[in-house]
Amino acid sequence: MGQTASQIAAPSAAPVATKQLVRADIGRERAAYTVEAQIDVSVAAREQILPLVHLTKTTLVSSTVEGAGAADARVDTAGTAVRLIVPPKGGRFRVTLYFSTALVRAAAPYVARLPVLRSAENALHCAFHGYEQAPAVEADPPLVQRKWDASTLCTTFPPTDAVTLQWAPTREAEATVHAPRAATSITTFVGVESVWSAAQQAFVPSAVLDVSADVTVEAPYVVALTKLGVLDVVVDAKDQPLHWDWLEVESDARMLTLACDAPRAPAEPVVGSRHLRLHVDVARACGEFGAAPAAPLQFTVKGRCHLALDPAQDARSVLLPVVRATAESQARQQLVYPAASHGGFQLELTAPLLPGTTSHPVGDGCILTLDDHDECIVAFTRDPARVPRAPAPQAPLVLTTLHHEVWPCAAHAMHHIALDAFGAAGTAEQTVLLFPAAALDTIGGLTAYVNGHAVRVHLEAQGASGADADAGVPVLAAASLAVPAAAVRGAHAQIALYYTTPWAPSTRLAVACPAPPAALPRTVLRVHGRGAQVPRLLGETDAHIVHGTDAVITTFPQRRRAPYTLEFALHTPRTDVRLWLALALLAACTAWWMATTSAAVHRHATQVEALAMALDIDLSDGHWAGQHGWEHALSAGHYALKDVAAAAHRLAEHLPWAAARPAA
Repeated sequence: MGQTASQIAAPSAAPVATKQLVRADIGRERAAYTVEAQIDVSVAAREQILPLVHLTKTTLVSSTVEGAGAADARVDTAGTAVRLIVPPKGGRFRVTLYFSTALVRAAAPYVARLPVLRSAENALHCAFHGYEQAPAVEADPPLVQRKWDASTLCTTFPPTDAVTLQWAPTREAEATVHAPRAATSITTFVGVESVWSAAQQAFVPSAVLDVSADVTVEAPYVVALTKLGVLDVVVDAKDQPLHWDWLEVESDARMLTLACDAPRAPAEPVVGSRHLRLHVDVARACGEFGAAPAAPLQFTVKGRCHLALDPAQDARSVLLPVVRATAESQARQQLVYPAASHGGFQLELTAPLLPGTTSHPVGDGCILTLDDHDECIVAFTRDPARVPRAPAPQAPLVLTTLHHEVWPCAAHAMHHIALDAFGAAGTAEQTVLLFPAAALDTIGGLTAYVNGHAVRVHLEAQGASGADADAGVPVLAAASLAVPAAAVRGAHAQIALYYTTPWAPSTRLAVACPAPPAALPRTVLRVHGRGAQVPRLLGETDAHIVHGTDAVITTFPQRRRAPYTLEFALHTPRTDVRLWLALALLAACTAWWMATTSAAVHRHATQVEALAMALDIDLSDGHWAGQHGWEHALSAGHYALKDVAAAAHRLAEHLPWAAARPAA
């Protein structure tokens, strides 16, 4: 009081308290808490200012200072900073601060942020009011040594500037993800294809729907503390017996769902509406400790289904399936595209709930967008001018997985394709792979085996006619084969195809990947290296990629209906320079040690011979030649000196770089 700014020391960033106790009383809407801190202040030349806490949405109600010299100490505020002003003589002070704050999130899970002093020792006593049992509590930073006394949590926490508490009532059931609104954009490709019917043992015309629904869940939340929440998604088939060929969920949040297909096992029929339970990362999708979520909760539901059309009827109406996520309100947009071929049927889209509109023709390239409608109906009317191709009277091969391996060689690339399939034997040929039209001139040595039995395989152009040609469908090369009865074990068939394609050795390798005639749950492409070169995929893809000695690209699922090309770079990995330096240093040390050792041995041998000459000792015949009186005293060392000299000479002869050195 009365001091100028130059007389007051600048705030310090170092911890000011040696220990503190935080007592909090938390209700449903607000939280009141008290901070009791012990602060030791050393003697200074002038009055000191110590920063205590920084307030955001917290209100300092009152404060007290106790201790020697407390009459001259006071708590002051400057903007959002709460400071302690102490006299120059310092001392030990007991500071009590009373705060009140509103909850950051006033719905479960509740969130409260409590600014505190930075102290070496920190204790927290938090009482929750209005709860029948102790709630589940999380904190940032994490709490240490928790102990509950009725509805009061007693714990400690590490040094920090603020403690953020997050709590919710304890629940035993799974936490459900709720949302006020969900927006869905559904794109449906509609067409007619001949689909094999197991009940009729024949191909029947069927309405085929490729559905892709982009779902955005706005402001999701859970009412419990959990790592994973459950989001219910319904694929509504409108009480129709839609047969799903496959159905999946794609999302960056890595949500899980039950797969419809299983490799190497017959897929059970999936008919009608589907209920999907998605496991959501709550921290990422809903946020935690009052913070906004890291990314919006978005995912895509994709699938392909078909519904048989009665040949005896000239018209059939099909309700388009819709996708709904659990939310208080739904917003839906419907986009309908015609397929390239209608297979002898004319399509007409009807929207009964659209005011003033009864139907819309769905021609090639026509797009219709509907907003906020419950139903969207497509009418299939038989068109005598369009006659579908007569299918083969045989059960089709149902492919499940495709494994493609490529080996680059000196003048060509070798390919091996392994297919797992289910189907009955027959004499009619069936298409197993689709190649680009250029494959007719580039593929060589095409051979095929079914369960180890060699079969004839034909590669011929599959042209487009009628609506396909009008839509610009490219000409493909179809690889067809017949499955002999002797090669089938039960209903399972393993098909292997081998062929080569031209390739000049270089640093680039383009791999033409054939496409299956229908969707697959999984395809694997493995590209091997050549010599010291290892492959690496160029460009971006949504598949799972593993780079090593080989490049493995796995796609879940495979929905491409046309061949595609992937380009790889062949490069030689660089050996770590540090390894070469270490080897060079080791070799230099070894050479120096061997040279030094051999020189010492050579010098020792020369000294032994000089000693023998000085003592008039003949080491060649094992007898003394001297006439001195002490030769009998040295007779005990005669054989030892002789053995040492012989060993030294032999070692010097085996080390030529040491033997060439001049005698010492």
